[in-house]
Amino acid sequence: MLTRLGETLTLEPAQSLALGVAASERVGALRDALERFAAERMFATPWRLVPTGANGQLAFACYQDADGGGRFTLAAINVLTVRGGRVAELSGFVDPALYRRFDLPRER
Repeated sequence: MLTRLGETLTLEPAQSLALGVAASERVGALRDALERFAAERMFATPWRLVPTGANGQLAFACYQDADGGGRFTLAAINVLTVRGGRVAELSGFVDPALYRRFDLPRER
């Protein structure tokens, strides 16, 4: 298992998602909601991940082929927090203004 019990997925406030699961509901319901979100939103189009770093942590520049034409454009930067050799947190940043701070091409 690569993730830890209690792992979190953090999105910047402007992109927060209403997953339809109250905090008091079972972990299984949250997991189901996250799986639906991943299938319907995150993995609906092809992605290419390029390793990078952010604030001393492992990160990935995420390039998306949004229109299916084979042109992958920078669509997110995901930062991983690792504890005890496992991913404890994944923070996603989708604000294009932040991409300028990284030495990354706009397309791949």
